Amino acid sequence: MGVEVSLDEPQPLGAGVVCRAWQQWYLVSLHGVDPRHTKTHHYVHTVRGGSLTEYGPPRYLAEIPERRRRRSLTQLRTGSHWLREETGRWQQVERQDLLCPHCLVNGVDVVEDRHHFLFECTSMADLRQHYPQHFPLRLLDENSFFDQEHQRAIASFANQGWYRHYQLWQQSRLIR
Repeated sequence: MGVEVSLDEPQPLGAGVVCRAWQQWYLVSLHGVDPRHTKTHHYVHTVRGGSLTEYGPPRYLAEIPERRRRRSLTQLRTGSHWLREETGRWQQVERQDLLCPHCLVNGVDVVEDRHHFLFECTSMADLRQHYPQHFPLRLLDENSFFDQEHQRAIASFANQGWYRHYQLWQQSRLIR
């Protein structure tokens, strides 16, 4: 980890020195993460934008201290969410078969992934209209979307989106 220790002349080590050395070693090692380790790669390069320069929690955790208010946002940010992209991965379904059930009703076959949910899904269009400051006319990328100011509003959108998704799923089960 980069902490020099002499076995010939043992000296006490401060916990702070060891912690800082470990954090630096860890941050450097994350930049070289093998893409086959998908969750770690996704977190480093998608959630955190590929530039981990400090060790610590993302800003939104401090802005939204209540776990129940940030659950859906955290799930979307980390890639452990309720969309077919993730649930289909658990079932080992090919990505091209993870179509958005809400858009499929309208004759559009597109993979239900995070980008689609945030920016394109027709069933979330009215929710996006409630948050015009977070969905400007020019399309944001996912990192820019999640790094915007007013994280409470973004968490509120995520929670409402989760609830809408759940309701639509329940309705589709009743129809079948």
